[in-house]
Amino acid sequence: MAPPKIAKDWTSAGMGILVAAGLTFASVANDADKAFAGEPLQKTATSTEITKLIEATRSANKYAVSHYGVGIVIHVGQDIPNRHFKSADEFGQAVVNLFKERYGVDAQYFLSPNDTKYSGMTYHIGHLIHGAGNGTEVKSVKQGLKAMGDVVQQLKIVKELAQAPLDKPIPDPG
Repeated sequence: MAPPKIAKDWTSAGMGILVAAGLTFASVANDADKAFAGEPLQKTATSTEITKLIEATRSANKYAVSHYGVGIVIHVGQDIPNRHFKSADEFGQAVVNLFKERYGVDAQYFLSPNDTKYSGMTYHIGHLIHGAGNGTEVKSVKQGLKAMGDVVQQLKIVKELAQAPLDKPIPDPG
């Protein structure tokens, strides 16, 4: 099996912050058939939302780097609370629990409230953001849950690379 193409699907957290805070802001949908409604940030986000987004993104990155776990930014839209979750914190803890129960992976969530119809998620692993290389860094809840297995696989690669000796070539997994 060929190794995953990390460069295609990943970029640095710093780039992710710039994309999320400066260039575009994607409104995400819970339903797979609803598309991203990428609107210019200036038209959709308040300065408070931008500040909260930057804080959540930095915190998720810091957690991911220091714990070799998954830092999750939850972009809280108007669909939370709902009949399943009484609060955004309850939803965030449920996602953290899924990572632990399904994959044995530590995770921490960070909330970024915004005035969009639907909530979304962004995964940080080490200095990387899942999907940032192909524009899928902000996922709908459904897409985010579906991507968990891939996130865990990428986390394994990040851990292996971090432990690889610098004076020897990286072994071919193939």
